[in-house]
Amino acid sequence: MNPDLLDIEVRLLIVKYGRDRVLDALNRFEQSSLAEVESELRDREKKKRNGTSSKRAASASVPDLVAKLKLQDEARSSLVHQLAQMYETGRFLTSGSDIERFLAAAGVHQSKTSRKAALPLVIKVLASRQETELRTLLEAASQGSDKSDYFLLAHQIIGKQVK
Repeated sequence: MNPDLLDIEVRLLIVKYGRDRVLDALNRFEQSSLAEVESELRDREKKKRNGTSSKRAASASVPDLVAKLKLQDEARSSLVHQLAQMYETGRFLTSGSDIERFLAAAGVHQSKTSRKAALPLVIKVLASRQETELRTLLEAASQGSDKSDYFLLAHQIIGKQVK
């Protein structure tokens, strides 16, 4: 490896992690044998390949979340799935305040969170509703504009008529 390139990479590490953390890491590796370092690298690669990394697990998808509820009624399950898909794409409960009101009406008081973080709660509340209520929600969401709020706002700002 080119010594200049090594210097650049070390400087980048110092910028990214700070001088003390880089020196601590170098100190730990200096005290470890080469075999220990290689073994640790192999273990990390195995974990990465097996999907058991220490990073937070990816959030569950709509079908997974609906399947976990184990709804007996296939029609309700389908309606919950459709509404959850619409929620995920921003066509159902389009704003944060809509989400909060929907959850609050069901007795779930959630502080400001992202759409993605609220998805499991929304699905749980939907699953607790009767089929007729779900159909009404689906019809109302389907009748809404197929254009996003951002699309409508952008066209309003530039003065174009939305067709």
